[in-house]
Amino acid sequence: MRFLNAFKRIVTHYENSRISLGEYAVTLYAIIFVRLLVETFSDNRGNFAEYMHYYIHYPLFFTLSFCGFALILRDFTGQDMSKILKALLPFFTLILVTPIVDLLFYGGGDINYFIGPPYRIFHSYLNFYGMDGLNEGVTPGMRVQIALMILSAAGYVWIKTRSAFKTIMSALTCYSLLFALGWMPQVLSSVSNHFAATGEGIGLFYSQTLGVARKPSNYISMLLFPMVASAVAACFSALDVKKTKSFTSTMFSRGQLSRAVILCLGIWLGYAQFPEIFSLKQPMMYLLFLNMILCVLFTGAASKTAEYIKQKIEFHGLDKDDMKVMLHACMLFSLMPALIVSYPFFCLILSYHAFTAINLSKVFDLWKSRHAGSVIAGLKSVLLIWMGYVAVNPKGNLYNLPSTVNTATVIVLILAAIIAWRSEKD
Repeated sequence: MRFLNAFKRIVTHYENSRISLGEYAVTLYAIIFVRLLVETFSDNRGNFAEYMHYYIHYPLFFTLSFCGFALILRDFTGQDMSKILKALLPFFTLILVTPIVDLLFYGGGDINYFIGPPYRIFHSYLNFYGMDGLNEGVTPGMRVQIALMILSAAGYVWIKTRSAFKTIMSALTCYSLLFALGWMPQVLSSVSNHFAATGEGIGLFYSQTLGVARKPSNYISMLLFPMVASAVAACFSALDVKKTKSFTSTMFSRGQLSRAVILCLGIWLGYAQFPEIFSLKQPMMYLLFLNMILCVLFTGAASKTAEYIKQKIEFHGLDKDDMKVMLHACMLFSLMPALIVSYPFFCLILSYHAFTAINLSKVFDLWKSRHAGSVIAGLKSVLLIWMGYVAVNPKGNLYNLPSTVNTATVIVLILAAIIAWRSEKD
């Protein structure tokens, strides 16, 4: 009882704390990257994981876990999402337990959430990630971390509801979430091994996607990013429905539709040039296209939000601080999937942001000129065509572009400039 009272005081203290959304996001990712640093010594013998793991895959995994816990706690307690998020952040430091315990007490360990064929998943679930006498499953540090996280979540539900049923069900739900996220890479790998062995040619991790052999971390990131985007959107919606609707209207405006169409034009031109790399049997190709479209939508939303901030235009009741948060979020969520798609695609996304920055810079103030604004709009549209083309080009370059791409580039440049000119005039 004394422990629960102390736990309640800690929760109440953090629930009533004041922290900006930007500071909150920085703190969250600071915790994640500290975990990755310590894990470098406990799991990788001092070797840093490759960049797709370190900067994309692992942060996406932890972000999805965090958002999942927040949504579960809200569903079981009915508490205000802002209080839940503020209370959850300090307890998220529990992710540091795994590498610290493994390093101090066991000399490090290979952190695998689940190893084994898919038919043994249920058995592992019932044995708290264990594999019944086999030297497989998660490390002791991971078990300690998961137990502490589940107990903390259950404790939060108990002090808010005093319902034993809700407390038990919330613990089971949190455990199931972590288990599902944990075994996902291993199960996909097992499925891939099976299909590769049968010669069906659709091994997820061993067949090429659009003519490029990708690492498993890249495929997992393709799957995780749309899930993370959806989970973050759900958290924001629970936090403030009105502001979420304003953001959604920016994400899916008419201008965004035109950006997606131009991107798809570039993909189609790439298909016309390299039809042999497109395979309907390769499921990861569709995930790749989804990541590309989400990337362009977030890029366009960041560009539009930056213009609103520069021109001091209030959008659907969002103040300047809200729009700055939206800008930074869109920037982050445009660059992460860009790296997932390919490095050349990422470079073009950066170039798109660079054109936006130059257009709005105080040094040049190009946005005040209809002529300059029209030219920049045309150039950004050209980048969208190139993004689609380079993403499906096995060589990943823009060298020796075919005449179809050059013709489309000129046409889109002119049309986009004219449309931008007319919209400025109106």
